[in-house]
Amino acid sequence: MQEFNGMKIGDYITTYHKGIHKLDKIEDQGYNHYIFHYTRVLDSDFEPSRKYRSKCSSYHCRLAPRELEDQLKKLHIALDMLATKDD
Repeated sequence: MQEFNGMKIGDYITTYHKGIHKLDKIEDQGYNHYIFHYTRVLDSDFEPSRKYRSKCSSYHCRLAPRELEDQLKKLHIALDMLATKDD
């Protein structure tokens, strides 16, 4: 599955676990129940975090605030540009 309840793979979300996470996978468990797999990108203080992968029920997940999602996308674009600049 690629999308559930307005959230799609690649979106930044909040979950049962602290911090901001990037949604990696949506797993259908049947009976309209889904498990979200995600990778933490910011810790609870909104500082960059080590890549920590986890999962939880979709009932605990919400989209990150749009302003924060826009800032994270800009940051990832800038980091990608820096990484390719060295090549």
